[in-house]
Amino acid sequence: MRKIIILITLLYFGCSSKEVIKEEQKENLLPKKSEAIVTIKNLEAKRHFIQGLTYSLQEQPEKAIIEFQEALIFEDNPNIHFALAIQLYKIKKFELAVKYLEKVLALPDTSLQPDFLLVAAQVYLMKGDFSKARDQLERLVKIDSSNIDALYNLAQMIEPKDKERAKSYYEKILTIQSDNKIAMEALLNYYYENKNYLKCEELIKNMIFNDPYDVELRFRLVGLYREWGKEDLAKNYLKEIDERFPDEIMTKLYLIEISLDEKKYDEAIIQLKTVISLNSQNEDGRTLVYDYVTSQAIKDSAFNKLLENYFAEQVDKNDTSALVYLFLTKVNSGLEKDLDELFPKLVLSEQTLETLKKFGGQFYIDGKYAQSIYVLRKIYDYYENDFDVNVTLGQAYFMEGDFRNTVNFLEKSAEINSSNPELLNVLSYSLGKLKRYDEAIKYSEKALAIDNKNKNSFINLGLLFDDAEYFDRCDSIYEEALKIYPDDPTLLNNYAYSLAKRKVNLEKALAMSKKSLEKDSLVDSYLDTLGWIYFQMGKLQEAEHYIKLAIEQGSPSAEILEHMGDVYAKMNKKDEAMEYYKLALKMDPTNEKLKLKLEEIK
Repeated sequence: MRKIIILITLLYFGCSSKEVIKEEQKENLLPKKSEAIVTIKNLEAKRHFIQGLTYSLQEQPEKAIIEFQEALIFEDNPNIHFALAIQLYKIKKFELAVKYLEKVLALPDTSLQPDFLLVAAQVYLMKGDFSKARDQLERLVKIDSSNIDALYNLAQMIEPKDKERAKSYYEKILTIQSDNKIAMEALLNYYYENKNYLKCEELIKNMIFNDPYDVELRFRLVGLYREWGKEDLAKNYLKEIDERFPDEIMTKLYLIEISLDEKKYDEAIIQLKTVISLNSQNEDGRTLVYDYVTSQAIKDSAFNKLLENYFAEQVDKNDTSALVYLFLTKVNSGLEKDLDELFPKLVLSEQTLETLKKFGGQFYIDGKYAQSIYVLRKIYDYYENDFDVNVTLGQAYFMEGDFRNTVNFLEKSAEINSSNPELLNVLSYSLGKLKRYDEAIKYSEKALAIDNKNKNSFINLGLLFDDAEYFDRCDSIYEEALKIYPDDPTLLNNYAYSLAKRKVNLEKALAMSKKSLEKDSLVDSYLDTLGWIYFQMGKLQEAEHYIKLAIEQGSPSAEILEHMGDVYAKMNKKDEAMEYYKLALKMDPTNEKLKLKLEEIK
């Protein structure tokens, strides 16, 4: 199959996400010399045409253009028009290229070469005229229904909007070329998205038949069977793969994974011992296996304990590569004192450091923030200027509520690469928690400068301006944000609460609060805001109702509990007020204003 450039152009304009046809030299798009030259009758035209082709092959399109234009003086020939259009296309003169191509396209279908239409489609794509590009390809398919290039590019072009029609083109390709892997992959994606597993199975089996030594295809069939719920078929097929490809480690790992999914931990350990014994002299193979089973153990504490024992046995057998994984499984079990005694025994080679870095990130992804921090801090001296390590540490500390350390590591990350608005927003939020408002504002404004519609930047800035008591700026940023996101419940709620705290524009605050609850009526903070607006309006029964609903959501903050106490204090229900103040103080023991309220109510 001849490959063409059209799909690259499609990708450039965002019409497809699959790059499967690669660019060739543009000379290949020129008409074949012998055919073109024969059709040119005038000798002078022929001489200039041949010289133009020579310049084209020498990658001198400007000189080729001159020769082809000279040729047209002597003979008005479609081959010359086409060759000239190609050179103009090369130097990105698309409008002129179209002008010459359209003279060729005016010919009847019987006089057109397929390449003319392919190039015309490409030029229209570069101009952004997808409709005309599609027209040329469809015209080509009518002339030559077996033209795989045209069928494939048509399928790619229409696939984002019409998957059914694209499927028909891919199927047509397979009737012409039954082993066309690209079309099979496209159809496989289609059937998988539609959960037509039977068709998926048929396609993968055909692909395996065409390429029997591609083990990855066989693993895809195993994955399909598991997705389909056919675990027995998956296991049996894995055993077949193992028999046919006995040196393939991934087969063994897949079998271990199935044993773990079935909670057959002893069986998994036996399989692990088998694969390690087969790779006793293969350091890379052992590392691959140890990496895999350790990543599985992070998600499964029962397996982790067995694996920890296994690694301890391996260390006793002088398997030095097992030591780092013993350390990691112990970290996973909990941050015990003996870890600090074990860590110095590790030989911190480049590979060991990269393994520790990788699993430090893995702990974070799996929600084990303390473990992530412990591992990454142990190796931080080696990765002080590593963006990923600093970001992971910053995020892990953020999840642990340690904003001081969050700021330390995220500021370092921002020094290395400050182009990510979400990184700047998390840094800004953390600085706000430390009451370093001006610094926090600077980072959120920088994030907003990078992305002027970043919702998190607007939310952050609203909160920061409010906390710093820059109320004019607070109202201004909320008004700006709501022009872009008029129905966003968080922005509506936060603005409403800011107004309520200041006891200004309470009717506007009430309208925004109710609108936020229309979007999500089960958020405790939204319910509390509405209750607090009613409290500021003096409507105590309504305030009690909504704040109580907020508390009943299950995890009220100290602020919501304090609000409930304030409502009861205003109602002169001292016992109830004291109860909620005490609950709030238990959650926020350093709140001096709350302590004063409790003393006053007593």
